[in-house]
Amino acid sequence: METIARSLAGSLFTGIGCSIFFGTLLPHRGRMEHLPSLAFTAGFFMIAVMEAPGHLLQPVRVVVLLSIIIQIFYRAKIGKTILLTMFWCALYWVVNLLAVSVVYVLPWPYDRIPGLSDWLCDILLLCLTLVFHYRCRDWSDSFGRTGWSRFGWLPVLSILTTTLLSVYIWYTDSMRAYGGGLLVVIVGYCVINVLVFYFIGDILEKEAQVQRARLMQEKLENQMELYRNTQESETRYRRYLHDYKNQLGCIHGMLEAGEVKEALAYIEGLNCGIRKGEDCVDTNHLVINTVLNQKYQYAREKGITMVMSVNDLSDLSMSKEDIVTLLVNLLDNAIEACEKLEDRRIIQFKMMLEEGELTVSVRNPVKEPVVMKGKRIYTTKDKKDEHGIGLLNINSVIEKNHGTSVLRCEDGWFCFSAVLHQEG
Repeated sequence: METIARSLAGSLFTGIGCSIFFGTLLPHRGRMEHLPSLAFTAGFFMIAVMEAPGHLLQPVRVVVLLSIIIQIFYRAKIGKTILLTMFWCALYWVVNLLAVSVVYVLPWPYDRIPGLSDWLCDILLLCLTLVFHYRCRDWSDSFGRTGWSRFGWLPVLSILTTTLLSVYIWYTDSMRAYGGGLLVVIVGYCVINVLVFYFIGDILEKEAQVQRARLMQEKLENQMELYRNTQESETRYRRYLHDYKNQLGCIHGMLEAGEVKEALAYIEGLNCGIRKGEDCVDTNHLVINTVLNQKYQYAREKGITMVMSVNDLSDLSMSKEDIVTLLVNLLDNAIEACEKLEDRRIIQFKMMLEEGELTVSVRNPVKEPVVMKGKRIYTTKDKKDEHGIGLLNINSVIEKNHGTSVLRCEDGWFCFSAVLHQEG
């Protein structure tokens, strides 16, 4: 009974630590903030009362257990889930090695306090987790957007090294032979592991900050472009209004002089100019109208045909900034792809608001197949670090508005479609 109570208490410590660690980096599914702690505790208690497998299989069963719980209670892809659980296991095994080593060299027999090494390991790990939570709460964004997979080899190497080191120490009784000297080496090894994990996260956070700065810069450029085009439209219409009186006077003079044909030709010329400058899209939404009409005129100047299907978007609740970011990046990418073609220069665009859901889709031909992996597009451009910023901005708008998107390239056509849920 005492063993079960001790295992349950240790599992509770470890479960709380896991909940804090993974909750720092991953968003919860719905309102289940407290349930993961219970699930982790139950999982570790089940491991504690089961017979332990071989040394190399122990981390495997923990990774499997944690991955299942994370998939149930957190929003994370399976690859990121496994990678993150491996980082946690590496940290746990390192701390466990340290705790056992410290207890083993105590001046009194370590078996006087049953499970002392386990208690010390759980306390140290919980303290490290709390420090991690308060110092690294901003890492959730970097974990979601940057390349943690680059460092996937590190936790595997750390687990293998820790396991082999543990086997060597305990099966050769090296701790009894070398005592404090070996303990110093283990402490140094543990400190190095903790610092390496911290610095990896810090590097990725810095990369995320740079990425956020680049995304924000592009959003500001989109806003400024919209502002400039709005000013140009207003200036053009003011000019038309200013010249209206003079144009009427000229037509009146021609008619009085009996020059009816000349007057009709003059009027037709004015109509052509007005039709060329007037808006072709009206969605009852000022920002959407401005962006779509601007991109329509720009595409027409490039010899690209835009076929648009829209409806009444006056009830759209999305912010103006998100609208500009989404539409400008989607249409700019489509226009850029069509400019590389000699024929089939056409863009099919759809934006419909129906029953509280906004559907946005863009379809355009491409010169060569687009290589995609998930929602990322690979490029052969020289400046690869500058590629994909527009798509990242698009994805950020979709995630912010609780939407989903699909990318595909087939039969020489690139297709993007998204559904965004509107707030009531």
